[in-house]
Amino acid sequence: MFFIYYEKMNSKVNYGDKPSEKEKHILIDIYENIYTDFQKNQVDIFLCGGSTDEINLRNFLKENFEKYPFVRIFYPEAIFEDYFKINKNTDYLTLENWLATQVDFICIACESWGSVCELGAFTNVPELKKKLIVLNHENFKNSKSFITLGPVKHMEKQANNSVYYYNNSNKQEILRKLKAKFKDIATSSTNARDIYNLTGLFYFIALLVYFFKKISLVKLSNFVKYILIDYLKKDIKNFDTILSSTKKLLFNENFITRIDDQILITKKAELIISEILNKNYKPVYNKVISDIISCRY
Repeated sequence: MFFIYYEKMNSKVNYGDKPSEKEKHILIDIYENIYTDFQKNQVDIFLCGGSTDEINLRNFLKENFEKYPFVRIFYPEAIFEDYFKINKNTDYLTLENWLATQVDFICIACESWGSVCELGAFTNVPELKKKLIVLNHENFKNSKSFITLGPVKHMEKQANNSVYYYNNSNKQEILRKLKAKFKDIATSSTNARDIYNLTGLFYFIALLVYFFKKISLVKLSNFVKYILIDYLKKDIKNFDTILSSTKKLLFNENFITRIDDQILITKKAELIISEILNKNYKPVYNKVISDIISCRY
């Protein structure tokens, strides 16, 4: 198996910062022959709701959906801090609207004032409204409140299966329905994500760290810049924002870790990526590994 060869690689790394010609070929191989097939049959979701420190529907859904390889759940607030450090003149609404364009679905569990505000904001943006899934407590199903008669009712009129009512006893049923919905979308998906998309870059960086084993922060930035700017000729006016946000998601999802100035893959990510790659083995995997080893010596 490919994973066995990967595990036998020497983990000592001593790279310079700028990609060498050999490294450029490796990066192109990873992008063209691995990345473009890697994350087609998967659904990416921003899950909004109650506090991540509490027992609630939001955390219940994330914990359970992590069992399914075709679903990747992200907490959007995970990247807020870094985003505002780079973009000091922005605001939460602008940020959340931008984030929402980066995923397939925005799932909002209405269990906090913040999530209720997000629901109201997102239902007013046509492109985001198409992605919304609303989870409202059954106690408010017949409420005369603005939220129930406004955004929730509006979403019920817009699309089937966009609003779900939950209680303490039907969470598993909600999970089952959402799983079926997401699996259907994932199965029919045939296009790879744009690498300049936040979640697209998430998978590309994960693959880079997986194959290289260890990459310095500067080297990682230069690798990504090479592919985006030199190879793909992408516009990079928001490069720092996207790279910083993507790294934050990778750390938050426990896909990468850091020792000094080095980024390493975690065991969790290693297992997930290996499982996906082994389902569709390609000779290029071992070619990339061989080329990386040749760069080291």
